[in-house]
Amino acid sequence: MTGLEVHGTRLTCQLAGSPDALLRAATRHTITGILATEPPLEDLFHAYYIGDSDAA
Repeated sequence: MTGLEVHGTRLTCQLAGSPDALLRAATRHTITGILATEPPLEDLFHAYYIGDSDAA
């Protein structure tokens, strides 16, 4: 997990890999919504070719 920011009741971060640990910790609180987005395909290919294993 990178880029963790908390603004009032909103948490934002970038997650690579399984979301299991994050979701287990979050379920201790009231969750009103979750927004998950994938990086653009171009970014994934670029990260693959430069060897950035955290991009996916």
